[in-house]
Amino acid sequence: MEQMHGGAALQRATGLNRTRFKSHREGAAAPLFVAASVEGIDLAPLMQTDTPRNQYSAEFVMVAAIARPLLDWGVLAADAYRIGMKFAFSALGAEGHPPRFDPLYDLGETLLILTDPRPFRDDLTAPGVDGFAIVSDHYAPGLAAAAMQARGDEAEPVLIVNLSALCRRVAAVLGLDPATFLRPVAQVAA
Repeated sequence: MEQMHGGAALQRATGLNRTRFKSHREGAAAPLFVAASVEGIDLAPLMQTDTPRNQYSAEFVMVAAIARPLLDWGVLAADAYRIGMKFAFSALGAEGHPPRFDPLYDLGETLLILTDPRPFRDDLTAPGVDGFAIVSDHYAPGLAAAAMQARGDEAEPVLIVNLSALCRRVAAVLGLDPATFLRPVAQVAA
């Protein structure tokens, strides 16, 4: 079984205080569970909150760490967690276990660029167009080009999160090796 981490580690790694995070994970319409439902992710193996001390997987801590700056910027909580889940669980690993935070790019830093405080849009003006992108600063000639990949020619980056640096910070807080923390399971095993 994967190593689990306590609530204090989650708070240190993400900067989310206990009260704020608790409001995201408790109740029938908790944003965290809404996001997991939309993304088709079972949170049961990722967070154990039915014990005296809450425990969280490294993947779950990463989801919350990505959500934090988005929440601070004003993105709805369910949308912020959805973006974290899209990054942390972008593909299934061995036996249905999620890989370690694919897609981190091999070259350069992996950046999350947000171009809209409502990143998921299903309205008539922009059907199927998401207001965020995950790109490599190595492959994108500049942030303006990366923002255009995210939203079209008129987009401008409004929030940029360095996911590579965030992964390194979370790994350090959790006492994990950043070299394996940053790589999908298939790459770590190779």
